[in-house]
Amino acid sequence: MVVVVLSMIAAGLVGTAILSKATSSRYERVQYGIANRAYYLAESGASYVRSRRATNPLYFPTAETNTLPNGDQFVVSAHPVSFIYTNAVGVVYEGWHTIVDSLGIVNADTALEARQQIHFDMHEKGAAPSGGELFSDETHFNFDLWDLKNIDASDVRIFDTGPSDGPGVNLVVDRPEYEGQITLDWVNNQNVIDLDSSWATHAGGGTGRLSYDIQLKLQTFENVPSLHYMMGISFRLRSNGEHYGLSFFRSMTNDGAKAIGDPDRPPWANKMDDNFKALRGTNTYAVLWYRTATNANLQLINSRQIRWEDGLYETDLYNGVYELTNYCTLLLQLDDVYTDGSYTNRENRIVAYMEPPSVNPVWPNFSATNAVWQENTTNYPAPIVWSNGVVTNIDSRITSADFSTLQPPEIGLHIFYDRNAANETFFKDFAIRLEGFYSPYGGTQIQW
Repeated sequence: MVVVVLSMIAAGLVGTAILSKATSSRYERVQYGIANRAYYLAESGASYVRSRRATNPLYFPTAETNTLPNGDQFVVSAHPVSFIYTNAVGVVYEGWHTIVDSLGIVNADTALEARQQIHFDMHEKGAAPSGGELFSDETHFNFDLWDLKNIDASDVRIFDTGPSDGPGVNLVVDRPEYEGQITLDWVNNQNVIDLDSSWATHAGGGTGRLSYDIQLKLQTFENVPSLHYMMGISFRLRSNGEHYGLSFFRSMTNDGAKAIGDPDRPPWANKMDDNFKALRGTNTYAVLWYRTATNANLQLINSRQIRWEDGLYETDLYNGVYELTNYCTLLLQLDDVYTDGSYTNRENRIVAYMEPPSVNPVWPNFSATNAVWQENTTNYPAPIVWSNGVVTNIDSRITSADFSTLQPPEIGLHIFYDRNAANETFFKDFAIRLEGFYSPYGGTQIQW
């Protein structure tokens, strides 16, 4: 009798254990399913931030709670960070990322509540307003977006430069000083390109910063080659004419004496510092320079002689001199970087590229996804190594510290030439890429 009773008790204890184990397993499975739901909610939160920022680049939420109809929630935060790095050939870059923290919550404030948090690191690509809106659509020039300096509107036209080169913007300068410029009127066209918002968004702890890339393809009037010319990109352009320039340049001499004024030398070619004068001769150069104001002297920052192996020259000689081929490309990469932890001092880090037109025939093809020349120099161009051996030129004479207050033109194109017979110049495929914080689609993404 005792044995039977003990057996019944033992069987009861085993049954209780089995019931407890089965209940626990079911509870664990339920919790596992709820945890999965919380994880997917967190992923949805990150996708939500990504989609919001695709239409609003200034969207950086702080602990923003979004509640679904069934009571589930995701809480999202996002903030910008920057990374300074140097590639294998010495080019200094500042890469902008957006870090997103997303918390998914299921069955909030109940015994079955589950929470899962994930983090996204989205490397932002830049924004490239369409070339047609900025410059020309190969039929009409965008007069609304540009101010003309020493260039008459009647002398701006779209000109077909041949079946292999296609239409280009023909800018004719007809002035005794033999120089002209067009400057970007972004202030009255912020629906097309908003430099002020880009500056404010990238404050990084300070007042604001403005970094960008600019591409330009250009051609001199090949039927009457200039002895003296300089044409290219103006940047950090101020209302008084102070600016930097990135250009193709040549100033030939008739008598071989570089310091003596030749009779056919234009006025601007006599407003050069000694370093510029040293480049006079039959060679053509890529030059980086600075000017304190309109009509002030041209001060050379750096130069690079264009060599035959660069692929930028025509195969035929003109009067014993090689001329640049049609629509050689200049690309400027300008980084505006703070140099101290107090966000007080800053500097421009300037990198440049030059290539023949065949490397990137039409860039960016009205597509922002093609708006960056990559670092992979097997498939893409390498930056200019200047005559002093540097790739990144650092200069702080003009910065963007007061950009929002001054609202300067900032960007332009310049033309210097030597005689009326050679005053026609051609430009095409102008493009601007502003620094990141625009559509993150197409940028890299890491999740953890």
